[in-house]
Amino acid sequence: MIEDIIKYIDYLKNEHGLMITVHGINERLSSAGGELAPYNIHGNPYCLYIKSCRENWDECIARQVKVMEKCASGAFFGSCYGGVGEFVIPIKNADELIGFISVSGYRGDPRKRDYFARKYGFPPEKLKEIYEKNLSAERPSIERVKLLTAPLAAMLTLLYLQQPGKSEDTGGDYVYGHILTILHSDFSERITIGSIARSCHCSESYVSHLFKKKTGTTVGKYLTKIRLEEAKKLLSSTDISVSEIAYSTGFCDSNYFIYVFGKNVGMTPTYYRKANK
Repeated sequence: MIEDIIKYIDYLKNEHGLMITVHGINERLSSAGGELAPYNIHGNPYCLYIKSCRENWDECIARQVKVMEKCASGAFFGSCYGGVGEFVIPIKNADELIGFISVSGYRGDPRKRDYFARKYGFPPEKLKEIYEKNLSAERPSIERVKLLTAPLAAMLTLLYLQQPGKSEDTGGDYVYGHILTILHSDFSERITIGSIARSCHCSESYVSHLFKKKTGTTVGKYLTKIRLEEAKKLLSSTDISVSEIAYSTGFCDSNYFIYVFGKNVGMTPTYYRKANK
């Protein structure tokens, strides 16, 4: 089931340009494994930039409750507090609202972006530059988005019904979200459990335990997966050398990169490039 969900999310991204995240049911789905974790965080560089401090992350989490309340009446398009435009599609089990699908990555209300810059002290020109570079000015109709996401909502509802009841331990939600932000935004840098723990203001053991509980895997294995996915994109879409790709994706040694790539992908980077270009 999870594999089918991920395949469909990737299909929507690759074939229709839809950037999908799933919200509201992540606690119920946490026991399903870490494979859905990347789809619970907006990976757009603009979103990662504005949520680089705890205050903004907490604000985003708090506003998701309001989004849940609004989407109870049906799908809509709106702008988040940072000015990002997104479609919100409710996920329901009969009459029970259990979450929502966000289709994001569009330019929303620029006045919110400018207000955000003033309120949180972000450089206005830099924020505008990142905003215009990474968010699309064009967007599909809400009818098209609803049609394309309907199968995904149905699969998520079925998965929801197959999982145990919601966990009562939600105290680590911010830390978990912050870990994901670090891993997805800084994967090319040298990241350690220690550096993550310092950033989250908690112990290394807590970071390791929380991440394993939420995802079913370790921070190191998850980070390697992110780096390999980025490497595959670069191999299939650019002519950058294997050595440069190794260093740009966070591997300190090209030979080690080739070894890890072969072990996880089943072929060398060079062969992967030839097969996918």
